[in-house]
Amino acid sequence: MALWTEEEISTLLRMWPTSSRLQIAETLHRSPQAIGTKATYLREKGLMERPVRPITPDRKDFDAAKANYCRKHHIDEVQLSARFKADNQLAAELYQLAIAAKTTRLRTFGRAAQGTIPPVSRSSGGGALPRDPSAVGEASAQPVEQLRAGVSSQVR
Repeated sequence: MALWTEEEISTLLRMWPTSSRLQIAETLHRSPQAIGTKATYLREKGLMERPVRPITPDRKDFDAAKANYCRKHHIDEVQLSARFKADNQLAAELYQLAIAAKTTRLRTFGRAAQGTIPPVSRSSGGGALPRDPSAVGEASAQPVEQLRAGVSSQVR
């Protein structure tokens, strides 16, 4: 087991937020397990933060978002498909609804207690979406409020 040099630690700290363990391991000529062990050690010492992994919705989250949208707008999936082709913003709205559905689903199974999902203030009225519109990408405040309204009916 070779000791870590200052240069290797600096490289690890620089690459960690945007690179995988395998990429860092190849750069430093160490094993991915060694990278993970060192990262854990550095986090425990307060020298490194845990990376924030984006929440990626899967098919069941999109299905839930589509069903919620159809229920809210009193349409069926055929009408939703027609709207989807005519409205570019609808794709972004459904994607945000799918992220909210997955966030809610993960919270239900206790992932928030493990620290993998940041807590959300319930005072925002939305429940599953962040209060700050800039936190959900390039969406304006108006679509975020519409998403919150849709998500709050899904969460209840």
